[in-house]
Amino acid sequence: MGIEEVGGGRVGGGVMKGVKGGLLWNEGGMGSGGNGGGSADTSDRVKEGVIEAFGVVRERVMMCRSSGMIILL
Repeated sequence: MGIEEVGGGRVGGGVMKGVKGGLLWNEGGMGSGGNGGGSADTSDRVKEGVIEAFGVVRERVMMCRSSGMIILL
């Protein structure tokens, strides 16, 4: 086993951890996150989809920032 294999394992492990965290955070990747946006009465479905996708990022950043501030206090 060389340095290349070890590096590949570390990158793969990081990706797996990120995907698991995203799925468990608010079910954004499981299919139930978009139910509210799909049932919304709107004229522009693309705009609603962008808002739903941004919601996952927004919640993740807010919670990470809040956790960091609590740790620093």
